[in-house]
Amino acid sequence: MFSFPPSRRMVAWFLISLSSVSLIICVVSFFYAQHVVRTYTPVQGHVIEVQPHSVGHEETAYFAVFSFTDDKGGEHTVRSSVGSSPAQGKVGDVIPILYPPGQPDRARIGTDDYVWGLTIASAVPGVVLLPVGLLILFWPTLAGRFKKEAVNAA
Repeated sequence: MFSFPPSRRMVAWFLISLSSVSLIICVVSFFYAQHVVRTYTPVQGHVIEVQPHSVGHEETAYFAVFSFTDDKGGEHTVRSSVGSSPAQGKVGDVIPILYPPGQPDRARIGTDDYVWGLTIASAVPGVVLLPVGLLILFWPTLAGRFKKEAVNAA
């Protein structure tokens, strides 16, 4: 992959950059999830079908098709845009639904993992990789301080 071995600083900056991108995604998705929770209309829906869809070599994701009644009494049926493997729900399950005001055709499943999943998934690598990258970057300075303290204490 490299025509030369990566240096300690290169690895550190790569991890810091990766964590920064991850944390930016986390912040943006956090504000979007806040917007969804504050402005979308919550209702209860029913899973009426679980559709399998091939997503890779011998891999299948399952997409819920759900129906619900909006706040004006209209019946709607929507296929989730987010699939899972294995299927997270089964036909007949009652699930929380969120939809933008006046746009029930844009409904989505309103469980915490659907609303907050990207925020959490991007926060974890960002929070882990940033201190690791900083530790690798500043390791010589930190190690030098500990050596000086050990020599002075002796």
